[in-house]
Amino acid sequence: METNTPRDWDSFWSRKQIPFFQGLKSSFTRELAGFLRSYSGRFLEAGCGEALMMGGLKDHFSVVGIDFSREACRQAKRRIPSVVHGDIHRMPFKGAFDVVFNQSVIPADADPGQTIRDMLSVTRKGGHVIFTIPKKQSIFHFLSRLGPLNPVKWPIRTIYWNEEEIRKIVSRFSKVVEVHPLWYGQLLIIVIRKGGK
Repeated sequence: METNTPRDWDSFWSRKQIPFFQGLKSSFTRELAGFLRSYSGRFLEAGCGEALMMGGLKDHFSVVGIDFSREACRQAKRRIPSVVHGDIHRMPFKGAFDVVFNQSVIPADADPGQTIRDMLSVTRKGGHVIFTIPKKQSIFHFLSRLGPLNPVKWPIRTIYWNEEEIRKIVSRFSKVVEVHPLWYGQLLIIVIRKGGK
């Protein structure tokens, strides 16, 4: 049975990651980092994992990561100095960041709308919440359907959306201002701007 506890993620991050998965992550992480460099200021990755993304952005942003897996935080501290062990639904900062980013954690959450609202709560007015989602009909969706043969073996089930579905979720409390394809169109980058000056 798939679960989503800190212990499950500690176990995931403790495993040696297979070269296929590492190569996949490195490829789209480089492309995504290039996109994120068009923004500036204080940057939070909510659900930072091992901070692969932020390690490549620390010279451009003032970066902070938060994750509820102690093992992920331990690995993240090798790449960036500011890592908080905590839950993205109860983050200890309010309106503190120019960019709040989440890499494919939202599709694994039972209440993605609440996760996005929690990210907006720690974003300054005029700042941006940016997140990625794997698309339906993507290689990630295909791998998830392999069951025990899936080489990635996430500890939770991931939901796959199209652009219209994610816009509908966000429209309940905010508005998507940009959508960009990522990594040959396998993922989408969603950008929300928090209202105000």
